Amino acid sequence: MGDPGIEFKPRPLSRRTWIRLGLITVVVAVLYWLVAFFYNAEGGYKYTTPQQPITGSGVVVDVDPVTVDAQTNLVDLYLNFTVVGPDLVDSDGHLTQNVRVILDAGSGTRELRFPTGTVPNPTTIELPLNGELAQYPFDTHDGSGFIAADTYTRNADTSLTSNAMLPVGVTMTTGVSGWDTAVDVTPTAAGAAMGLTFSRAFSTQAFAIMLLVLAVLLAASTVVVAFLVASQRRRAEIGLMSWTAALLFALPALRTFMPNSPPIGAAIDMYVYLWVMAGAIAAAIIMIVTWVRQSGRELKIDPTAGIGSVPHIPDAPSADSLGD
Repeated sequence: MGDPGIEFKPRPLSRRTWIRLGLITVVVAVLYWLVAFFYNAEGGYKYTTPQQPITGSGVVVDVDPVTVDAQTNLVDLYLNFTVVGPDLVDSDGHLTQNVRVILDAGSGTRELRFPTGTVPNPTTIELPLNGELAQYPFDTHDGSGFIAADTYTRNADTSLTSNAMLPVGVTMTTGVSGWDTAVDVTPTAAGAAMGLTFSRAFSTQAFAIMLLVLAVLLAASTVVVAFLVASQRRRAEIGLMSWTAALLFALPALRTFMPNSPPIGAAIDMYVYLWVMAGAIAAAIIMIVTWVRQSGRELKIDPTAGIGSVPHIPDAPSADSLGD
């Protein structure tokens, strides 16, 4: 402990220190700008193939992904139908013929019927995806479906007879927050094949990696301190032990701060995070063992010897004795 009578005077920063602080500020500013820039642009979509709008009469399907669940590998799609063509709709937008839309979302076929005189209602479907959540934050999830449409006639026995296939166009106007969406639409004579690919947004990847690196640095610094204590280069104190114990609760909480963090068992855990936890636990054990050994040595010292006392130094001879 320092002498309270001594005035504390902070040491002025050197030119090299100012340069380092300036470089750190520039790096942090660039990283912040990159995350903010990509965050404003993410959650959108792009077409991997050129759009081919339908010509003449047909059905336009506006596909809007609502939520992406990477754990169950499902995406909820909101579908809005617009029938175009003077032979299919009147001036008020009501159908002049019976129109049927057939959705093949991979998990089954769904048939939507829109009778004459009605306006097609939107609907929501689930599209199964393929992808490995264990690859977080670089996991991608993709799925495909097929949309067909035709006009039909209802027979007296309630059966349906298809009259003519209709061209199908697929559009997309929104994306999903936290995901970048790639859309692949292939028109065919029987309808339109649609493929969707969802990948993590840049900001999600950046913050996940940054928190992972900080966790490694935090655990590594704890291991270094534990080594210094074990090698008797630093004293084992209760404060250090409390800090190490608190770290065992802070590291799991730090993992939950990762955007859309996956369950325990992902690749980041097997390759990094479980090793980080193991290092922090080992550091805590080293701290405890060293403190116990250190306290044991202090208890074995003879109290009459004056623990921590200054050794006796004989008085210096006087000038008179030197003259004799």
